[in-house]
Amino acid sequence: MNVAANALADLAMRSGTEDGSLVRTVVNSSSTTEAGFAVGLLGDTMPQRSLLAALNLREVLRELPESPFIMRTDFETLARVSGLVHRKQSWVKRLGRGKGAPEIELLGQGNLCYDVIIRAGDGMSFLKPGPINGDLIKPDALELLFENEGLLREIVDLMQDMGVVHNPRFYMTVEDWQMEHAAESMAGLVDLF
Repeated sequence: MNVAANALADLAMRSGTEDGSLVRTVVNSSSTTEAGFAVGLLGDTMPQRSLLAALNLREVLRELPESPFIMRTDFETLARVSGLVHRKQSWVKRLGRGKGAPEIELLGQGNLCYDVIIRAGDGMSFLKPGPINGDLIKPDALELLFENEGLLREIVDLMQDMGVVHNPRFYMTVEDWQMEHAAESMAGLVDLF
């Protein structure tokens, strides 16, 4: 998780360049084939370390549960463990003080989490509502993660407090990722044609 969290600042900076759409595709496309094409295109312009960080971040986002999902605890217990505050029909974890501080809002009851919403400043987005179509998480949520250091770590920590298994694969080289996903990429390529 540290690799992905530390890479956010570099990836956020790169997402604002002319290669930004390719960086977002590597990190957030639900299609392994699309991500593989983007990796190939970025291979000559982006340092391998940054590209590897994007792929590892992709694995972190991929392992986040799609909403709705069942927790291994109830909201009252989760609130005590994670410091959530009950607000109207939701539970909120504030990640700072003052107006515009990032927060994670959970909608649900009992042990069923209907959805996860992230907020920071004037921005707000659902995190990963089902069904997943083209992106692993909402594009607005990805931008909020890029802009707010520590937000992803807090989301993962909250998922662990919920009892949700979050065990992403981490890769040591870009080639490791490409080899691991070669069959899946080829199947996606066949589907395109």
